[in-house]
Amino acid sequence: MKQALIDTGPALLIMLATFGGMFGGVFTATEAGAVGAFLSLVYAFVAGRIGRDKVNQALVDTVMTCGALFLIGVGAIMLTRLLSISGLGMTISSLVDAMELSYWQLVLLIVALYLVLGMFLDPFGAMLITLPIFLPILNQYEINLVFFGVFLVKMLEIGMLTPPVGMNVFVIKSVVGNLTTLGGIFRGVAPFFIVDLLVVALIIAYPALALLR
Repeated sequence: MKQALIDTGPALLIMLATFGGMFGGVFTATEAGAVGAFLSLVYAFVAGRIGRDKVNQALVDTVMTCGALFLIGVGAIMLTRLLSISGLGMTISSLVDAMELSYWQLVLLIVALYLVLGMFLDPFGAMLITLPIFLPILNQYEINLVFFGVFLVKMLEIGMLTPPVGMNVFVIKSVVGNLTTLGGIFRGVAPFFIVDLLVVALIIAYPALALLR
């Protein structure tokens, strides 16, 4: 028990510092991520768990990831302009309107789409690609955009748990190392995946829950 506390103590302190500063209004959520990364890096150096090679590899991975996100962002901007110029967005909206989908049918269709996209795309990319298409449809169905924003965040979070590209699962695997398998982690997060789907179902059934202040 004592050894377990010693091993996990630094991680808990970093978590408390990050969340405490964020909820205490010391820094924003984005800044909290930077603070958490900096504290983790400091601890890794102090504990002797990271060297120059690992730092260089982390920098290379970061550049590659950011480069991929920028490419997705450029593609999303081009897609948005193409939809605007070609009128494809309005055509898709008209097509959905002609299908006469109910509120439930439309939202469940969006849920299914984000579940599929979450298996292959990171949240930022999925959001950039889909929003130019969905926004005209949402306005057409008079769906509150604040509600949809909360709904979208939950769906993107679920996408970070779904195989084969469950980003959070791979982060956990990198932390625990050989203590468990990737398949074991996916099985472990399954209950959380189900609970998240239940939360989404509640938000869809009672949109006011997403608008509480």
